[in-house]
Amino acid sequence: VEELNSVYMRQPNNTMALYALGHCYERLGNESGAVEFYQDCLKFKNHLQLPRQRLAAVYFKNSQLEKTIQEYELLKDEYPDDILTLVILGHLYIAVAGYAKAIETFNTAILIHPDNFHTQDDQVDQLISDGQLHEALEQIEDVLEQQPDRADLIVKQADVLGMLGAGAEAVSQYQQAIRICPDFLEATIKLGTQHLQMHTDQLAAQQFNRAVEINDQIVDAYIGLATAQKLAGKTSDALVTLSLATAIQPNSSFLFAETATLQFKQISDV
Repeated sequence: VEELNSVYMRQPNNTMALYALGHCYERLGNESGAVEFYQDCLKFKNHLQLPRQRLAAVYFKNSQLEKTIQEYELLKDEYPDDILTLVILGHLYIAVAGYAKAIETFNTAILIHPDNFHTQDDQVDQLISDGQLHEALEQIEDVLEQQPDRADLIVKQADVLGMLGAGAEAVSQYQQAIRICPDFLEATIKLGTQHLQMHTDQLAAQQFNRAVEINDQIVDAYIGLATAQKLAGKTSDALVTLSLATAIQPNSSFLFAETATLQFKQISDV
């Protein structure tokens, strides 16, 4: 704390020092001091995720749920595609009996997930089906020139590259899709599978492990939505939502088992 205070006195706008001081004060049980430092940190850089998460955690610990919600609403505004933020916010709305807001928030988490959007291009699909892979690749590249951030299309491009035996290029494109959409489950699993085919087992295990995390977040969103629907008296909707969660959940067990197999294989090889 003394060292950090020294930095803070010389550089009062040093957000790293402010966050670290807040964290130290929080660990020492001085929550009011922690709140001050976290707030000061956010005054200089309002978009920072960690200080706002810790500030919200202090509010939550002290049962200040409305303040916690305010912080997570700000996080949602800064990081609109962060599914975990939306899932936590949805549960916070349930805690204050804001069931309509909870339903809206969980639905947003589910709908923004990239795996809910699939490339629909009958011509490309037909070319792939007919084995005209180079022609399909050209068509995809033409569209990507106009829409370079289409993560779903980049995944399809990677699929075709993999079929053509261009494993390294396929890996690069899957990685590009994940850079655009970090929670893209399909891209993450396919990247892991491509690593598996290239016998880079440790890299495959890392991707499958990440896929488990993403899948669990999606399941959490569905379960949260079902809970909010039930509490809002929408029992039939809740049952439908739960059935969707039940269909998705086994993915985690399969991916976890695949990860464990690869990790044990690595240990055996050593």
